[in-house]
Amino acid sequence: MNIKRIIRGVQDDTQYYLHGGISRDIDQKRIEKYISIIYSEILEENRKLFGTTMMIKGPRKSNELTTNRGTHQYRAAGIAMIASDKLGLNTKIVETAGQNHDLGHTPYGHSVEWWESEILKDIGMGYRCHNALGVKRLMYSSQIYDKIINKIKEFNPDLSQNKLDKIRRSLWLILDPMLCHNGESSKRKLMVEPNLRKTEADFQEDLEKCFYIEDYDRTLIPGTAEGSLFKIADVISYVGQDMIDGLREGIITDLDSEYKEMLAEFGISSDEIDLAIAKKSYDAIAKKIEVVATKDLIENSTKRTVKLSPKMLDMICRLKDKNNKEIVDKVVRPTENQKFPKAIRELFYRFSNVFYQVGDEVLGEIMCGNIEQIQKIQERYKDTQYSGFIKYLCNMTKEDYDFTVKMATDATIYATRQELEEALNDEQPKDDKYSMRNQRIEEMRKEIYEQNLTDMIEEDKRQYVVKYIQKRQYGESSGNFVPMSKRIGIAIGSDYIGTLNDREFVELLQKSGLLTPEEFNDIHIKYNQLSKEELDMDTRQDKWKEVAGNQRADLQIGE
Repeated sequence: MNIKRIIRGVQDDTQYYLHGGISRDIDQKRIEKYISIIYSEILEENRKLFGTTMMIKGPRKSNELTTNRGTHQYRAAGIAMIASDKLGLNTKIVETAGQNHDLGHTPYGHSVEWWESEILKDIGMGYRCHNALGVKRLMYSSQIYDKIINKIKEFNPDLSQNKLDKIRRSLWLILDPMLCHNGESSKRKLMVEPNLRKTEADFQEDLEKCFYIEDYDRTLIPGTAEGSLFKIADVISYVGQDMIDGLREGIITDLDSEYKEMLAEFGISSDEIDLAIAKKSYDAIAKKIEVVATKDLIENSTKRTVKLSPKMLDMICRLKDKNNKEIVDKVVRPTENQKFPKAIRELFYRFSNVFYQVGDEVLGEIMCGNIEQIQKIQERYKDTQYSGFIKYLCNMTKEDYDFTVKMATDATIYATRQELEEALNDEQPKDDKYSMRNQRIEEMRKEIYEQNLTDMIEEDKRQYVVKYIQKRQYGESSGNFVPMSKRIGIAIGSDYIGTLNDREFVELLQKSGLLTPEEFNDIHIKYNQLSKEELDMDTRQDKWKEVAGNQRADLQIGE
């Protein structure tokens, strides 16, 4: 028995309880009693993920065993549950959060999420990350807290209102691991320590900042040891699966010597690898990686600090980097990397124009509860490219709409302030794909110089931002500034696209005339039928810059 580990565990457990662990455990026990109800209600929102990309783009998937978002969630949760049980954590909460952690994922994996963020940054209205989108959908669109409490009351009619209120105030502990699970942010960290002083208000602030601060989701600290555990379990679950999915789909046809050297560190022999490839049965390789990494996680973790050993972290990071180079960077072809961002931007502008025309009418009928008129509006757009968007709009809750407006407003103010700082610092544009943003900064720089505003204090900056937005919102609106009414439509359109699976997303592009029949068919060609050149991403950046430079000439913003 490792005496040093026992001593360290006692010390860490003591620190865990001294830093708020007792209170946190009580809150988790309170909701654990009703976890089956909580799980069933959240699961209802999670059905689409079995048709949503993990890494392999759905329309080109050829192997039924290839991972999708749904199967990834179960695998990641299983790893976390084993470790949780061994570490004395709350396994039921780990299971519920883990099996639903990716429900905010956009179609086409991370790609649509990143493309949308680049477009929104250019417009000056924030970012998108699947962590926050999933939690937002649960809290505001699905109103999951109300559903859970109502069902608990239904099956436990004798519970007092005071107890129900306490349960409700603890439900954020289920959503916090979902919000904070972004494993990529832990790539080079040895451990994840939970912030046991984190409150529901802190959780809410974290959620909101994800929508307007770039990469804020990668800085999040979970409020529970369970959330810390899941951040690492998430990475363990996909690092081996990405590799074998590349084999299954023909992106790679063999494991080269570099791969074999890495796998040997996990205790996987060349004979095991050769046998798996000969049989085209790769699960044993991925499972062995998961087992070895999970044992290391358990061996090096306590309730207070969740971590991998330095050696295991290095092994996982090197394998992940190799996967990115050989597989992950090739799943989106250069032609799609040019076509799809442009198409998404065009959809944003179309949705914003439709919202500008009917948004007030729809929202008015929703507030009045006029179901007949809402159905007539949906019927009006039934056979158009906007039918899905209108249906999504007509089913928005007031809370969801209010939150969307608040995030669009906060993101606009924050982005304008960031652009002002760059103008004051006389910074030159860092990336020419943000043409609208660069134009706004240049406008500010010129205005600052002409009006001699270089010595602004904090209050001056705040007033400048407000006046800048108001002036362009109601007066001098230009091609590089989208009015707020259109921004709300874009935000709703972005949320709508996020609810689609891969097939629905591609069909929307085709229905909207943004994909030709030939392009639509081309998307469905399997990876093993593509040439190396068609998967080669080396020229991605040069081609992307060329496309970005042409976007503003091709797409017009409706005033």
